[in-house]
Amino acid sequence: MSKVFKKSYVMTALICMLIACLTCGTLVLTANAQEEEPTSTLTFTSYTSVMRVEEEFTFAALVTNEDGTTSTEVTWSSSNEDVIYIEEGLATALSEGNATITATAGELSASINVLVSDEAVLVTGVTLNSETRIVYMGETYQLEALVLPEDATDKNVTWKSSDESIATVDENGLVTAIAVGEADITVTTNDHMFTATCKIIVIDESYGV
Repeated sequence: MSKVFKKSYVMTALICMLIACLTCGTLVLTANAQEEEPTSTLTFTSYTSVMRVEEEFTFAALVTNEDGTTSTEVTWSSSNEDVIYIEEGLATALSEGNATITATAGELSASINVLVSDEAVLVTGVTLNSETRIVYMGETYQLEALVLPEDATDKNVTWKSSDESIATVDENGLVTAIAVGEADITVTTNDHMFTATCKIIVIDESYGV
């Protein structure tokens, strides 16, 4: 999953779920620049969308500059410090409610809306319907993620391919085999970043299975 926030244009999407009259926060996944040339990016590397009161969680982000250098130096802020207080990435949930956690580095920014609720059912893991799959070049394969427990408050996930020149994956877990080779497809939960991975082996149909 790529959680990239481009320098020239930031487009946010906060997707909220109503759970017991509380709103569950969802990660702002991507914001893409319009120009073709590479730009600096800011990526969340540690995040969660749900917390319990008095829970502490360390958020982290990575800045990748145009020249390829990286930095973890960002400024953190909370939209509601009565709900979540954050300092140097360490967030403390103080009371029930919602707060947007934002990482900023110069003109770059990334945000996630976080629900704090003692009634929230936290994610405990995620599994996939396959750990390894052979797919013919040009064909597709549907990965299915099972987020546990089934009644988790935020069951949203993101998908990422380790090599999009070999296989791509869309927001629904549909894998498309592009070229012969291997790629790892990883699903990540928005709640506390649990992951599961499937190795996709792409072959030419003439090789046979």
